[in-house]
Amino acid sequence: MADSYIQLPADSTGKKLDTEQLTVGANTVERERDQIAGGAALEVADVRNAIPVNTDYGLVVRPVGPITQYADPQTSHVKSLALAPGGAVRLDSAQISAGKTGYPIAFIVSSTVPWQAQLQLVNDGATSADQMVWTSEDPTLPEIPRGVFTVTYSAVVGLDGWSIRVTNQGHATADFYGTFFWDEI
Repeated sequence: MADSYIQLPADSTGKKLDTEQLTVGANTVERERDQIAGGAALEVADVRNAIPVNTDYGLVVRPVGPITQYADPQTSHVKSLALAPGGAVRLDSAQISAGKTGYPIAFIVSSTVPWQAQLQLVNDGATSADQMVWTSEDPTLPEIPRGVFTVTYSAVVGLDGWSIRVTNQGHATADFYGTFFWDEI
């Protein structure tokens, strides 16, 4: 879209609008300043076109980063309804695509009650002994280093992917949701 502008009548009565004057193409224009603010005078979000430093607060506008490092990002969502207190359920990812290797990115579990989760690899439908454990206190298992918990598609019948075994540690029956993020190469 090309740069353009609208022209308003000369100064008038009513609310005052905060603007800044700048040159766009061959035109001197007024750019409206919009801010996201809280209730107090100094609660204003700052927008910058720069990498933030440790003392910055507010909103920072910058190029999108890490997601571009993935070749073919994938996701799948699963749910288990009405899991009783103390009960456990296995939430499985979708199948890795034929001829591909899956590299995990992150895993999320959510529910309205406390829980514990165990991530395991699944090859040909069988879960591995290796596992990573996390809880409802931090529902996103952070990005996993490349090469750890990878799984390769096999032609044998059975899931090639990941499994999250979730245990309801609350005092009420609840629904559980799992989201799997991985890259395929």
